[in-house]
Amino acid sequence: MSYKYITENNLYNKQTYIYAEYEGKRFLEEYLKSRKIARGMTEFSKPENRIESDSMVYQDLKCIFSDIRKGDRDAVNRIKPYVKTFEVRKRLYTEYLDWKPTEKALFEVYEIYLIFSDCLLEAYKETNCLKYYSCLLKVDDMLLSIYPLLTLWEREHLSAVISEELKIFCTLLEKHGIVLGDKNGTE
Repeated sequence: MSYKYITENNLYNKQTYIYAEYEGKRFLEEYLKSRKIARGMTEFSKPENRIESDSMVYQDLKCIFSDIRKGDRDAVNRIKPYVKTFEVRKRLYTEYLDWKPTEKALFEVYEIYLIFSDCLLEAYKETNCLKYYSCLLKVDDMLLSIYPLLTLWEREHLSAVISEELKIFCTLLEKHGIVLGDKNGTE
């Protein structure tokens, strides 16, 4: 068995997590293995200049992230529509009108997914609500599925997000008394 939620490109080959069966510790070990491999892959990237997205969605998520980090409880509520739209579409778009993508909206702006991951991490840390962690896992699966398309900066950002994701994962394992074959280590 291998971790099956990272396909060739999850933006086009969407995952249906809702129908997934729990497959026990072996599945958790495969998940952990997939994340550990991903954390060390940045060294093979070619450097590129970072170009920050000017999309409405990116700028909004950037503000939400900053506000959550400042302890603004309302900012956590502002992330909820993004969680909902991502859970339904398995994509985030550059522009919405009434939470429907506009005609000219793009969904392959990877920096949006990275800042969304940052928001989800902070929302989880602020609330301990598993809804945010669950969504984070799906976003990170998608980002890993397009890993070859990411710039060096995006790969490094993803590596940092995955490190934080793994800390939460290991904390949850410990909290529930689950010990995996590698003793839950994240090194």
